[in-house]
Formats: sequence, C-alpha cells, structure tokens
Amino acid sequence: MLQKNGVQIDKIETIEGYDISNISGKEASASLVLFKNGQPDKKGYRHFKIKTLGPNDYLMLKETLARRLKNSWPLPDLFLIDGGFGQLNAVLEVLRINQCRTPAISLAKRLEHICLPNQKEIVLSYNSPALHLLQRVRDESHRFARRYHHLLRSRILKS
Repeated sequence: MLQKNGVQIDKIETIEGYDISNISGKEASASLVLFKNGQPDKKGYRHFKIKTLGPNDYLMLKETLARRLKNSWPLPDLFLIDGGFGQLNAVLEVLRINQCRTPAISLAKRLEHICLPNQKEIVLSYNSPALHLLQRVRDESHRFARRYHHLLRSRILKS
C-alpha cells in the first residue's frame, strides 16, 4: 500500500506525471503534468528544457525533479514516473536528498507493471480503473514532453 509520511493514503487526489523526451540527448525536454481528482489540471503543467548533456534518462529525471522541488508549488499526493525501476530509483534518490516524503511510483509501458520502491512490482488487472488513471497520467506526460521536444527541434531546424 502507498504511504505518505507513514500514513496510508486512502484517496489520492493529486498526481504529478513525469516523462523525458529526446533523440540521443539532443534538445531534451521533460514534462510535468498534473491530475486532480482524476482529471488533467492544465494550469499545473510544466515543461523543462533539460541541461544534462548526453542521452541519460536517469540524470535527466534527476535534474527535472530537483528543479521541480526548488519551486514552491504544492506537493502532489503521488509522483508518477514514465519508466521502470531505473527511472524510479533515480527519482527516489532526488526525493531522499531533498527530504521529500511524497511517494513515487513508475509505470513501465511494455507490461504495464507498476514499479514501487524497494524493487516491488504490482500488476493490476487490465480493466482496473486505477491502472487506467495511471496510464492516462503517464500517456499525457509522454504527449506533453514530446510536444515540447518537437518544438525545440523545429526551432533548431528553422535557425
């Protein structure tokens, strides 16, 4: 079960979803999408132009979460990362360093397994409403990251 500050979360109201988009590290971007009560809250969406050099999703995620935590935006009930255990562990390291106790999980596309800290995995039924919500958040963060990445690439091509 997910816990926040040692207390079980019965109802998650806010989820921030994160994804990275790049081609071999070039014009890399990250997205933060915000869902409140199961619906996108586009006022909370953010883009990050990545400064990390080279194609390293783990370092890019660390940069993104570190930059996010420097802001005074309210913390969500849950961080959802697009990826598997590697991506999740990168984020957990940043959360630990910044003493952020908000739980984080990741959702890997291939098998739709939910990765939890300590290398635990949950497999939900494909018709689970919880899985569908996590997929929506993950897919929206992916779409939003790619959109900004394409914008950055098109600026390079036009110059």
